[in-house]
Amino acid sequence: MRTAARRAVLTVVAASIGLAGTAEAAPKSSKNRDVTAPQTTITAQPADSTTSTSASLSFSSNEPGSFECKLDAAAFAPCTSPQGYSSLAVGSHTFQVRAKDQAGNVDATPASYTWQVAAPAPPPPPPPSGTVIVPASIPSDCSVYVQDKLSVFFKGVPDGSTVEFPAGGCYKTNLRVEIVRKSDLTIRGNGSWIKSDAENTARTTYNADGSIKRYAVQPTVMILHGDNVRVDGLNVEGNFHLTGPRSQQRVNQASTEGEAGATTQANAGYGVFGGRGIWIRDLTTRHVFGDGVQVSHSGIVDWLSPNAHPTDVHIERVTAYKTARMCFAPTQVDGYHLIDSNASDCWYGAFDAEADGPGDTIRDVHVVGNTFRDYGMFAVWAPVATGNGGAGNIEVRDNVIATRPDYVCNQMVLVGAYPGNPEFFTNVTVDDNTFLERSGIAVQMDHVSLGSIQHNQDANYIEAGCRFPAATPFAEVTNSTDVAVADNLPSALGAGVAPAP
Repeated sequence: MRTAARRAVLTVVAASIGLAGTAEAAPKSSKNRDVTAPQTTITAQPADSTTSTSASLSFSSNEPGSFECKLDAAAFAPCTSPQGYSSLAVGSHTFQVRAKDQAGNVDATPASYTWQVAAPAPPPPPPPSGTVIVPASIPSDCSVYVQDKLSVFFKGVPDGSTVEFPAGGCYKTNLRVEIVRKSDLTIRGNGSWIKSDAENTARTTYNADGSIKRYAVQPTVMILHGDNVRVDGLNVEGNFHLTGPRSQQRVNQASTEGEAGATTQANAGYGVFGGRGIWIRDLTTRHVFGDGVQVSHSGIVDWLSPNAHPTDVHIERVTAYKTARMCFAPTQVDGYHLIDSNASDCWYGAFDAEADGPGDTIRDVHVVGNTFRDYGMFAVWAPVATGNGGAGNIEVRDNVIATRPDYVCNQMVLVGAYPGNPEFFTNVTVDDNTFLERSGIAVQMDHVSLGSIQHNQDANYIEAGCRFPAATPFAEVTNSTDVAVADNLPSALGAGVAPAP
């Protein structure tokens, strides 16, 4: 009996000593055990409302460990960041994610995000029946001027037609091509070019034989009072080839002094004046003295009819470059979409949306998925009071924006009222853009009510001799209410901070 007791004691001692003869660590006290749950944060998510049926969400935790995700009514399941979804149904979706640390503690308050998948916008109307071929009697090799022959041709095209240009044709003119009061018209340019060397100033010449020669007033191709008009693949080229320092003052000086390459220019590439439901797609406009694509009220070119603002204008996959003024210039619009397009070498500005006077509107403007490079101005603004508060629902999203550091030293994107104009822009979003080569404030909002400057990438900063203070901010918001500025990711230089002078 005594021997058995002794063996029992020896067994207990051996278990506590270990084979190597060293004492093993005693079990940890419950006082030192990790019982704190981790905190989960969603760091990237879809837009609040989108037509995309796919989504990607990123998330993080303040402790190492794993994650569990769920979408809508599904159960939590293991996941990693980013978590992707596809084939989402139209409607509301709620994503939740919770972190689990290495001690097994689970976040009891999962991070959550809800967004809407909206039904996609209806596609452009199908091409109407009836095809009209541009006649061979209008020379298509740029060997001679076609003058007003294209305008006369379009005047005779019935509504509801599809106009077919020859593939790769070339039409030389110093008159504008007029497409006036047409409905349900589709124009397929098939890569053809309208090449203009019209003079910059409006002028009418009455010739000895009684003929009248009208020089271009604003655009090379004018769409006036159109209703459901689509232009695809019909390119425009002027002959603006001015060299030297890039500035609007330089352009004005060259034009005034009669410098070659400045005074013999068409004033714009495309011009849309009034109308409803206009599509300009898959084409190039370049080397024009004025704007690449101008959209404005009909009163600019039509004094005989009631002034009308354009509505529901779509500029898609258009390249505009080497323009003397703006690459894209909508003014007084109600429904404007600039999508997946490119602007570069815009001597004055890449994009300028304005409400210029009482009764004017600048509403429902969407600038999404574009690339803007080498420009001096990007603005959505009201230089004077509109008198009706007609400025709002502005979206600038998913663009690549790179100013020209050897030209301009101001904000890269301006949204708001001109100094002295007390009216407010409402519902303004400048989110998810990438800013390159900025030489000042990236985004400035003034007189904005309900705005967002979030999730932008600040990729680079080039001071360009502007001598901004070393702490130039990424965004500046003045005279505004309810504007959120958050999650604008910095470059290696810091959060929107310029290098020291």
